[in-house]
Amino acid sequence: MFSLSFRLIWNDLRKNPRKYIMKLLILSILFSATTVTFLMPEAYRFLRIGPFEGAQYDISISGPFNTRNLSALTKQKEIDSLVGLSNWGGLRIMNIQNSRTVNSTTWFADDMKKAGILLPNNETILMKGSFQPDSAVVSARVADYLGITVGDHIRIGWENYELNDGIEYVISGILYESSYGAIVIADYRPYKHVIYKATEKVSSSNKPAYYTSIYINLNNDVHIKNLDSWISSIIGFTNFTTEWRTARINSENEEFERFAAGTIKNQRVNLLIIYMVIVLTLFILILRRDRKLYTILYACGVPIRFFYTHFFTKAFSILCIVTAFSLWLAYLYFTKMHFYYFPGNSWLNLIGFAVLIDLIALLLVLVMGFQYIRKYSIAYSLNREEGL
Repeated sequence: MFSLSFRLIWNDLRKNPRKYIMKLLILSILFSATTVTFLMPEAYRFLRIGPFEGAQYDISISGPFNTRNLSALTKQKEIDSLVGLSNWGGLRIMNIQNSRTVNSTTWFADDMKKAGILLPNNETILMKGSFQPDSAVVSARVADYLGITVGDHIRIGWENYELNDGIEYVISGILYESSYGAIVIADYRPYKHVIYKATEKVSSSNKPAYYTSIYINLNNDVHIKNLDSWISSIIGFTNFTTEWRTARINSENEEFERFAAGTIKNQRVNLLIIYMVIVLTLFILILRRDRKLYTILYACGVPIRFFYTHFFTKAFSILCIVTAFSLWLAYLYFTKMHFYYFPGNSWLNLIGFAVLIDLIALLLVLVMGFQYIRKYSIAYSLNREEGL
């Protein structure tokens, strides 16, 4: 019985393979989008909150700083460690081997080892490699676009600022993407004179700020009542803003909760409904197309249980193919197209969601299909011919 069923399915497929492939592709893309919405919150949480949970800084300070400011802060007994950054937007990053380029936000850190511990983009979100002195770490999107990996060389240039200065680094690590997007973190010290020169050229001030942000880790027994006043008394000016890491985590958590409870939840429900409606419509069309074949076979003495078996085999085969292909598309979406991150234990979760959804779809299809098949008896066909 199953061999005849598979033979009929194969003959049907050979008659119009392009049509079948298009249907399977459309269903797979839609089902992939549906399954993605179930894992999206976990990935989005990693993107928004993970970097700050893994970072070891307590306070971030944004403002115009120079080396004296960093030195003054470093001497404070309240501070355990700090890292200074020179933040640049739109620097041109080039893969020296193939000359491919991309514009990226770039952070020059005065200590790469401390950067790997203190910064939001830290060693806890490394895909591979590590933070090393005299080197650079890039996010996955930059690495993928340039076609680089650990050990390759890049050139960082200021062409977008109409400057010809360029500096070269070896890649020591690749980060997962975060809420900061595509980013490069490079060691400040080997090319300090070049970065100073570029800063002076683009600055409108007679006293350019060589650092634009500082991340500080406080000693555990320190309690600072008025943070801004304390910092101002050390560096001698008030033109800066501060933020506690805990406050940033709370802010990111609120953003995540709004996303998980609102946007993604609505998208998930809508896509599920659309997918179920399309699946049921597709199988209704298949049943109507096969009505003559079923009626003829029934008239030739083929038992009705064969039609049940044949329809189950066809529905099960189609949904299995759709499930397998959609899982592959979902994996590509997370690792290559959007997040460049596949959440832990996600294969089990993804397979579980996909199987559960398609089992429900299969059950609905079979209930509907078996009702249609019962109408394909000779008596029903004759009644329709006679208009009864």
